[in-house]
Amino acid sequence: VWLDFRQLFQVCWAPGHTVLVADAGNKRIQHRSANTGDLVKMMGEGELEEPRGVCMLSCGSKLIVADGEQHDSACLKVFHLSNGSLHSVLPLAKGLLKRPIGLAVSPDGTMLAVANNLADNVLILNVSDLANPTVVQVGQHGGGEGELDR
Repeated sequence: VWLDFRQLFQVCWAPGHTVLVADAGNKRIQHRSANTGDLVKMMGEGELEEPRGVCMLSCGSKLIVADGEQHDSACLKVFHLSNGSLHSVLPLAKGLLKRPIGLAVSPDGTMLAVANNLADNVLILNVSDLANPTVVQVGQHGGGEGELDR
């Protein structure tokens, strides 16, 4: 079954030589075989507003999705890779995320970097405890040293 993509934002590797695709226009994550392109499963249908980032946690069984266009609804959602069900929403301060568009996990899997697009910063989260992630903000709006500008 071939399903078209609409507004792709990020891809990442998943176990079993597969890839995860943040398909924002279709409001879902597509999990596909890297060898054939065949669909493995779709995730987040009816649960995602506008997924703009996706990455695997080091455990290989969960993925994090940066979701949401609006400041008041942007969030980071954790899904089970095995069945695509929603595991949790990371408890972050309301309004902290402003159109997050890219995610990256540290090599040891304990830290998550979030490109916080409209806030002109990068958020670094310690995700070793998904129920209580700690957050550090890197950069701020501007054109000077240490500042980030659109």
